[in-house]
Amino acid sequence: MSDLDFLTAEAAPSPADAGSLFAHARPLGTGYGLHSVYLSLIPEDKRSYVLELLDLFKDSPALGRLADVGMSCGLQFTKLPPYPMNTPYSRLDHSLGVALLVAGFVYRFPEACVMKEASPARPEAIIVAGLLHDIATPVFAHSIDFLNGDYLTQESTEDATYDCIHSDSVIQQALATLSLTEAHVCDYHLYPLADNDSPALSCDRLEYTLGTPYAFGTLSVQEAAELLSHLAFTNGEAVRSGELCSDAAVPAQKQCFDFQKPAPELYFDSREPAETLALFSIRNGSVFASDNDRFAMQYFAELVRQGLTKGILVPSDLMTTETEVLEKLRTDPSLAADLNQLQSLTKITVSKERPASDSPYVFKIPAKRRFINPLYLSATSHSLERVIKNESTDHAGRESETATGAVSRLRLTLESYLEQDQDVYLSI
Repeated sequence: MSDLDFLTAEAAPSPADAGSLFAHARPLGTGYGLHSVYLSLIPEDKRSYVLELLDLFKDSPALGRLADVGMSCGLQFTKLPPYPMNTPYSRLDHSLGVALLVAGFVYRFPEACVMKEASPARPEAIIVAGLLHDIATPVFAHSIDFLNGDYLTQESTEDATYDCIHSDSVIQQALATLSLTEAHVCDYHLYPLADNDSPALSCDRLEYTLGTPYAFGTLSVQEAAELLSHLAFTNGEAVRSGELCSDAAVPAQKQCFDFQKPAPELYFDSREPAETLALFSIRNGSVFASDNDRFAMQYFAELVRQGLTKGILVPSDLMTTETEVLEKLRTDPSLAADLNQLQSLTKITVSKERPASDSPYVFKIPAKRRFINPLYLSATSHSLERVIKNESTDHAGRESETATGAVSRLRLTLESYLEQDQDVYLSI
């Protein structure tokens, strides 16, 4: 029996077990139900320690601010399908989720405590780096990347992470208590478990891939727990799953989407859960890059641009909360009318030709396409393979999986997503 078999909704700690972590924003385990599932991943003898560690940060102004910065880049304030979400989903919800996932994996799979160059890392460093990775996220999140013209990488706001950590006295005290420095935690890209190159699987991508459908009501707590129960970690040389560990080197991975060599990464113990997560990630990506999302994000970017130009906003306002910025925008009658217009929309106009309009809200913009192509342990090759394979992948493996419809369904879904026409004008 796997040592992750206890990971069920019934076995998940109750909100009371989770303590008062960030209770000023939303108690851990309440509202955002995935927190209790993630907490269940952590071995029982480590849970109290992890909660005490995270509790050191509970009064951080910089982290607390994220309770009023949504994961939907402002779309949660609109009625454009598929919004609004069923459950609020904030950057703080996500950040706590990443930290809890990291803790669950580092204490179950010690080989996950590595940096990108395979040098060892302290579990606490990776947990805290995961917790703080979005601390520099401005209001409306990636909509501000759109304001900065960064449509495709959406990384223009990440440079402020160090400054946010350095200037927060609560975080500084917490780091000192844990014998950590800013260098340990200001760049979560250092740790493959927390973050890695797309489309590989990391705790950051895992959390929002589960959190998004959970917030929309299309993924249950039980389904999330079931997916998580199939995950393990490979350091690129050996496979460990539950209580079973092989000292033999893993055969070369079947490469897909420019992966050139094995690297430390989470993987699934079988194909089906890997396929399920890949499908969720593609569906999420289809929403994030949809016409509605791109239009609303650029609309928010334009509102902020006008607010800054008129002096209603100053740059530092972008590092406050979405409630505060919306209230300031509403003090200007013109911007208030524009904001009300956006919030009342249930559909937009999409056209190949630019509409005859002098409105500032006519856009033609690309957007980042993101998805996850996770590893799984193949029952036929007994090696780690990508669930979405290149056409050149060995045909025996592909034929057995095509018989189930998995490869074709994934490929068709991915191809449809990647071929989405973004060379269009978006307007009201």
